[in-house]
Amino acid sequence: MDLITATDAPVLVGLIVLSITLVRIVETLITKKMSKRNGTSMNPGPSGLTAEEHDALVRLDISHAKYDSDGTPLWYVPRSWADTQEKITVMLLKMAETLNTISGTQKAIVRTLDRMDDVSRRVDLTAERH
Repeated sequence: MDLITATDAPVLVGLIVLSITLVRIVETLITKKMSKRNGTSMNPGPSGLTAEEHDALVRLDISHAKYDSDGTPLWYVPRSWADTQEKITVMLLKMAETLNTISGTQKAIVRTLDRMDDVSRRVDLTAERH
């Protein structure tokens, strides 16, 4: 029985991303619920935004206004990221293959040890009879 096959890696990555997204959504919902209980301002202002939403937009605007030394926005994801993701995927596939190999080797070792234990018991029984 293989632990992870090469075709499972993209599915696993997708499940991890989905899990992280769901955790963030739940955190947001809990935060909103707690802020309502604590009496923080959740009433819409003149713009129709709550104080929290307005603050989030201000923080987003500030982060989008930051640039690196080359003049590239810090929030920009470079095209080379696709190459990096491909390398990560290849590495994960190799890790999965290695884990499967290790698992097979471990199973073979366990079978060999079981056979050696059986032989040892037979030798002990034979020695007791003589």
